Amino acid sequence: SEQAVKGQLGRSLMERAMSMGQPFDPRSTSPIQSLVLDTQYRMNEVICNWSSNEFYNGCLRSSEAVRDRLLVQMANVVANESTCTALEILDTRKPSG
Repeated sequence: SEQAVKGQLGRSLMERAMSMGQPFDPRSTSPIQSLVLDTQYRMNEVICNWSSNEFYNGCLRSSEAVRDRLLVQMANVVANESTCTALEILDTRKPSG
């Protein structure tokens, strides 16, 4: 909201922290450095790509270990349309039906 921006709440805590530091350099003696991790180890690649494009300027990648993982592959999960699909986006602005 406009009020939040006026109250300096227009940026996330992470954005503020990153802007305080300088790029990571192992030789630096600066007490504040930033390093962006670009590989995640939990999400299927389809989910990761959506998140990456929405929030990380396309820089986030999935580890090979999880890139094809689906819910249906987990123990005691029944196969159905939702568990065999990596990502479903629901438009909650519209009434169902």
